[in-house]
Amino acid sequence: MDDRISLYGTDEPPSDERLLAAGPLTAIYTAGALRSICLQGVEVVRGIYFLVRDRDWATAPVEIRDLAITESDGRFEVRFAAHCRTLSDGQILVWHGHITGSAFDGVRFEAEAIPTEDLVTRRTGFIVLHPLERAVGAAATIEQVDGQIVETTFPDLIDPIQSFFGIRAMTLEPIPGIRATCRMEGGGWETEDHRNWLDASFKTYFRALGLPHPYTVAVGEPIRQKVSVSFAPSVAGLAAVPVESEASVTVGDRSGGSMPEIALCVTPRTLEPALAAARIAAPLGAQAIALRLRSDAADLPGLFRSFAKLADALGADPVLEIGVSTRSDAATELELAAIAADAAGLVPVAVFVTPEVDLGAYPPSYDRPPSAPLGPLYTAARAAFPGAELGGGQFHFFTELNRRRPPVEYLDYIQHATAANVHAADDRSVMETLESLPHVFRSVRAFAGGATYRIGPASIGMAANPYGSSTAPNPDNQRRTMVTDDPRHKAQFGAAWAAGYLVRAAHGGVARVSMGEPTGPFGLIDEDVPTPMFHALAIFAALAGQAVLQVASSEPRGLLAVASEGPCGRTLIMANLVPQSRTVRLAGLSPARLTVIEGRQPPEERPLPENNRLSMAPYCVARVTW
Repeated sequence: MDDRISLYGTDEPPSDERLLAAGPLTAIYTAGALRSICLQGVEVVRGIYFLVRDRDWATAPVEIRDLAITESDGRFEVRFAAHCRTLSDGQILVWHGHITGSAFDGVRFEAEAIPTEDLVTRRTGFIVLHPLERAVGAAATIEQVDGQIVETTFPDLIDPIQSFFGIRAMTLEPIPGIRATCRMEGGGWETEDHRNWLDASFKTYFRALGLPHPYTVAVGEPIRQKVSVSFAPSVAGLAAVPVESEASVTVGDRSGGSMPEIALCVTPRTLEPALAAARIAAPLGAQAIALRLRSDAADLPGLFRSFAKLADALGADPVLEIGVSTRSDAATELELAAIAADAAGLVPVAVFVTPEVDLGAYPPSYDRPPSAPLGPLYTAARAAFPGAELGGGQFHFFTELNRRRPPVEYLDYIQHATAANVHAADDRSVMETLESLPHVFRSVRAFAGGATYRIGPASIGMAANPYGSSTAPNPDNQRRTMVTDDPRHKAQFGAAWAAGYLVRAAHGGVARVSMGEPTGPFGLIDEDVPTPMFHALAIFAALAGQAVLQVASSEPRGLLAVASEGPCGRTLIMANLVPQSRTVRLAGLSPARLTVIEGRQPPEERPLPENNRLSMAPYCVARVTW
């Protein structure tokens, strides 16, 4: 149990995973879902799930009963009953799953449920996830519900609206010469670009978003759906592929990029606790700290005085992030905020503004409330804070930025937030969100013009829920979608996830990333002790602005790495993103020094082993200098 707390911040055990094999075809069964359906080690389908989402879009936890798994004669079969209880209303739905797989017939997943009460839901049914590596920009054949066959391609840059509609079956060619068809039965389906929410997949789901949401499934109304994956020509004669036992990392020349700055953030609610913890937080070395608030917040002068003290105590540049209310015109609201800042002796180096209406989310099928154009808002902010950099974008996720792209000609920088537990909260899914980051960065760059690119806050949990009335409750400190207080944030898992995120940001040209607060649910200090994430961020903060070097990892999904070069030499940072130990082979780095982050103890430097092989524990973060 102590290991669980150290690794995950919760004594809830991680989901058991069972590898199922049928010749060259493999899949992972976990908690009533199929993950990573592979053919000869090539991922064809990332996941097939049957899920229940409540009125606030939170996914109901699943309890599996009567599980039976059999494997024999080149096939596998799984049967179980899944008990789901919604987080918002406590409603219960029991569904029964049946999975079969073989190299001859492919994979079939059937689900059946009969509600015993009226079920209020945003979505109940199957979703199918296709992995980015085999789908982005790839050709696809769509069979629509009316029988029409459409030849199309998956989007390259992230699509702000649904990519495909009215789907019955989808065919791709994940391996040259082999076509994989995913067929969905039990209604009309459509596909959205899941990268919008940081999920590393394209999601095909049941029930169109254009229909009313939430909706009610009446008591006694059967829910029956089936998803199958088949191959042509037959793959029965293909051999299985062995797995490499050792990973490797190599470092090359300069890439042309720079290491990102590290920022912190606070809100009016967390400002005073952060100030009390400033002495412990200061050694992190953050380059900036942001105060996020609404323009009509009470006692602006008092808030700004405390914030100025906090920024000074941390040695960080103060940034204001202001949601402009509709109580008055924007120019007046921002002028009043500037007067309050001046009276408090606060001189922000940057100001990020967004209108109050953008604190919500508006999917394509929703009517967006009327709001003033962004150009005059940015002009008013520039006039109120003439000496500060001006930022715009979204307080919330890339999704909303992609759907409402600001006029970047007014801005010095563009910014949005991310959260990793919007759609799934298991450990594998949260780590997989790091795969989508290069696509997010590339998509923002496509419309950001010359504006600098910043992200904040970036977190596992959700700071706010733009899709519902609130974030989901988490009274038992467990892995849950759409919760604010995700337990992994303050554990070793959080350090690996944060390091992996910053590796992606360094390679993606992101100038600054805000990844937490001194205290609170997103705190880097817990009970007056720095967390593992604190130590990981401190390593990156010390490298801000250094030249990024080219790095190659033999396992880029499970082992992320970045290297930089500065006045004192070169630094390599690696993050093990899996719950297993691994051996990593490094090339040409001797003699070198090694620092390993494992737990809350301050990391200590020691010599790198002479054989240049490093053993990395689960979710370990390591720094090598030479």
